[in-house]
Amino acid sequence: MKTMYTILIALGLFILSTSQTYSMNRELTVALFVNESDREWDWLAKAIAVTLSDNLLFLKNMALTDQRDMQRIIESTQTDYFDREANYFKLGQKIKTRFLVYGHYTVEEDILDIVVKVIDIPSNKHVILFTLKKSLDKLNSSLRRISQQIAKVVIQKVDDEDITFEKKALRVYSRKNPKTIEYLYFYIKAWEMSLQEKSSIVLSYSKKALNEQPDDLNALLLMGKANYLRSNFSIALQHYKKVFSLAKRWRLRRFLTRSGIWMARIYNLLGYYKKALRIYDRLYELNDELEDDYYTARIHMDYGLLFKSKGDYEKMYSHFSGAHKRFVSIQNKKGEGHSLRLLGLLYYTKGQNKKALKYYNEAFKIHDSKLLVESKLQLFLNLGDLSKIRGRYDESLGYYFKAFGYAKRLHLQLSQTKALLGVSGVLDITGQTEKAIDVIYKVIKLKHRIHDRRGMAKAYSFLGLIYYNRSDWDKSLKFHKKALKIHKVLGLKSSLARDYTNIGLIYNSKKDYDRAVQFYNKALKIRKKLDDNIGIAVTNNSFALVYINRDGNYKKALSIYRKSLQLMIGADYKEGIALSYWMMGVIYEKQGDEDSAIEYYIKSRDIFLEMENPNYKNLQILIDNLRNR
Repeated sequence: MKTMYTILIALGLFILSTSQTYSMNRELTVALFVNESDREWDWLAKAIAVTLSDNLLFLKNMALTDQRDMQRIIESTQTDYFDREANYFKLGQKIKTRFLVYGHYTVEEDILDIVVKVIDIPSNKHVILFTLKKSLDKLNSSLRRISQQIAKVVIQKVDDEDITFEKKALRVYSRKNPKTIEYLYFYIKAWEMSLQEKSSIVLSYSKKALNEQPDDLNALLLMGKANYLRSNFSIALQHYKKVFSLAKRWRLRRFLTRSGIWMARIYNLLGYYKKALRIYDRLYELNDELEDDYYTARIHMDYGLLFKSKGDYEKMYSHFSGAHKRFVSIQNKKGEGHSLRLLGLLYYTKGQNKKALKYYNEAFKIHDSKLLVESKLQLFLNLGDLSKIRGRYDESLGYYFKAFGYAKRLHLQLSQTKALLGVSGVLDITGQTEKAIDVIYKVIKLKHRIHDRRGMAKAYSFLGLIYYNRSDWDKSLKFHKKALKIHKVLGLKSSLARDYTNIGLIYNSKKDYDRAVQFYNKALKIRKKLDDNIGIAVTNNSFALVYINRDGNYKKALSIYRKSLQLMIGADYKEGIALSYWMMGVIYEKQGDEDSAIEYYIKSRDIFLEMENPNYKNLQILIDNLRNR
């Protein structure tokens, strides 16, 4: 043993199985000794497997041993260097027997806390991945089986580094047949490409992995994600449903939760809010009952995003703040930063930009201190949006370019396109329309290459809005209809309602009022079904333009604006409130009631000023012109 390098890590690998598939001959505990030297990339090949006794009576006696024996074993690992190997082995035996005899999903917290402290696996995903692949290349046949299981634990550690290690280990399971080396290779490749959002390659390797292990839950989850990235929502849903069903049968609650979250996300995206809520409620009760604060917090965040789709800001705040409290309680910094970012997104959506900036800055401090590059990338995108709406265009471009640089470095193709769309928006606002159009065409080309149909539709909508602002109605209509066609195929109800409203606005501008009304009614039908109060208010405001432009019926238009205003005030939607006041001021001005017009312009100006939105300058000009008449 003296020829071994310094022992860095020793841990118990827990392989869970259901009662139907349990085998006494399966190795349930492994002691893993890792080479200390960073120069050695084949440390997994040096793993030493320790198979414990299969004597059930012996195991039961060990499980019933006094708790103090365990504590003494743990304490002894901190002392004599040469005894560490044996003591870690004993610790593995003790914990192993508790899983074997009682089938617990958790063990005593004090033991697990100390086990976690002696684990020091690097958090850099790509370094571990590289290490893992190099190790697999060098494995000899006698170590293959055990190294596959070790590798699976490492994959879980890298794949979801938020959860403490003992919980990750519990997500590793075995069934009747051990994993083959071919399966592991295909799975690792699929997982690596998933990190880079390369959906086509993920699909290819996931299929190969499933050929080796047809019901492997990890590979099925990857298949679901790959199809989600390609906007194949119905196919993704099928894979997640299969994982959910198998996890329920085998009582693997973490896979149940992970697949359930993705199912609910897709239902939310498609506008099936009741289905999504039922899943979230079920998962919340399960994880809250098991006192799993990590997954309970994640469910809170998804709850909040669902209510964002419905425009219910009060419930958004309740769930985002609930997630934040949970993450703080378990000292999960990444989750804490993510929940703070979502709180910032909430206030940005409401138009309360100062509060949004406060939360974004708090989140950035956490992500920056923890070197969480992907999390910072998302924040840069959010900060770019916030700076744009505040009229700080150079600052906004700076954030978008930072996000693009991070996304390119991490090979995140979807994030690259999000940053480029942000850039195009700033270019359009600052009068660089041709450059903005060129950027969007580059985005469409990339979206087409990675099969992101939803992203293509969004890019088409961007083009439609640019041409609308240029009063090029025919080109604007062309691109909005392209977006509409994709959204119909994908079944994205909320996006369809937005398309119908935009197309109605184009026909209104072309003075084809009957068609405008047809599309507004289609949008309203969907938004009422979705219970989307803000969407209803926005479409009704567009409807009011018909009464102004076609009929000159200002009384009817004012009535619509007042009803929409109440919906927006109820939701505390600042930008919508300001725009409604503005349009009401326009109507009063057209009617010759200058005092009322000034009153509503001032109300609108003050809200935009509070938001730091440059529209307040335009309103001030209107106010000054009326006062100087």
